Amino acid sequence: MVKRTIGWILATCVFLPACGDDGDGGEDPGGTADSLEIAGEWESSFMSTEVIDVDSWSVDSSFGMSASEIVEFSNDDNAAVLLADDGTYGRNVWTDIEGESFWYCTVSFGEATALDAVNHSQPTDTSDPLTRGCGDGDFGWTMLTRK
Repeated sequence: MVKRTIGWILATCVFLPACGDDGDGGEDPGGTADSLEIAGEWESSFMSTEVIDVDSWSVDSSFGMSASEIVEFSNDDNAAVLLADDGTYGRNVWTDIEGESFWYCTVSFGEATALDAVNHSQPTDTSDPLTRGCGDGDFGWTMLTRK
């Protein structure tokens, strides 16, 4: 499947009134398949294993395993919109990879559509990702290190 980029969804939704209602994650008729810059197997700062590819983002932790479908992503914006098993959408943003690590923040979750996940994203600040800057609650970001 060719992934839609977040910019394509936003631009399309400006012109199509029903955009985002079906949540099917369809194909971008004018796009190309890009590789996801953060694809790989990672260990998180919370001792979980996270596996990311162009199709999914999975987390295996002491709380269990979860996997979400990546329905949109943008390497330029360092962001991905995810479809969870329960049919809701969320959005993760990340920093550039430095060495073998990067930080990410879940900026929205539990949204009805991909567009809602983008529009209802919480603010971020990368100046001190270890202790603050992820969303309104001023939580720390999650650090991932390549396994």
